[in-house]
Amino acid sequence: MPKDTAQPDIRHVPVADLYLHDLNPRQSATEEQIEAKAASMATQTGLLHYLMAYDDPEHHGLGIVAGGLRWRGLQVLADEGWSRHPDQPVLDPVPVRVTSDPLEARAWALGDNV
Repeated sequence: MPKDTAQPDIRHVPVADLYLHDLNPRQSATEEQIEAKAASMATQTGLLHYLMAYDDPEHHGLGIVAGGLRWRGLQVLADEGWSRHPDQPVLDPVPVRVTSDPLEARAWALGDNV
């Protein structure tokens, strides 16, 4: 069987145009978890992994199915004006891997969060 060589759909999306989709198993996070992720992205790692989103036809914007904690951390940094650290990169718009296939979105959600 031939290998699928299709390139993933990577879009650069403003943080404000993203929301946490119901498919994401992690619907909550503590303030401490969010702060730790924001601090890590601001001073150490930036964004190491794409957010993964479902382009759900029933909702406006792209719903995060994998990377909800990263998204929350990005929201904190955006709200602060990307000013936490002098060398902090502005991570907005953010790279997001997008699917319009609900089965693929579910697989991403489970694969990243289980």
